[in-house]
Amino acid sequence: MQALDDFTEHWRDQPSFLVDYSGNSTFLAKVEYHSEQIHHRHSTVVRIRKQGKDLGQISLQKAPALLPGFPQLLFSPPLHAYDYDRANHALLVQGHSNLLGGDYQVVITPA
Repeated sequence: MQALDDFTEHWRDQPSFLVDYSGNSTFLAKVEYHSEQIHHRHSTVVRIRKQGKDLGQISLQKAPALLPGFPQLLFSPPLHAYDYDRANHALLVQGHSNLLGGDYQVVITPA
């Protein structure tokens, strides 16, 4: 997953961006949710799994509830697509939710 590799490579030397022996990352992040119905941002702890059965999984520790079942706190392929924004060094997660009225994007940037 090139987007996860590029994102981790850019941030891995930052003191608050922790990478374990397996390549999994844990860090405090600013998270923004964007859809036609919702624009929301908050800070939380993010974990990216780069090894094992949960390869490519992105999990957010917690977030304020806006709607039942939202915000999404767990992302994984193939349900979600990942991209790396080189200009802002952000991880982008694209998904679809009827609750949000269709397509949404989550922008994750270390705090």
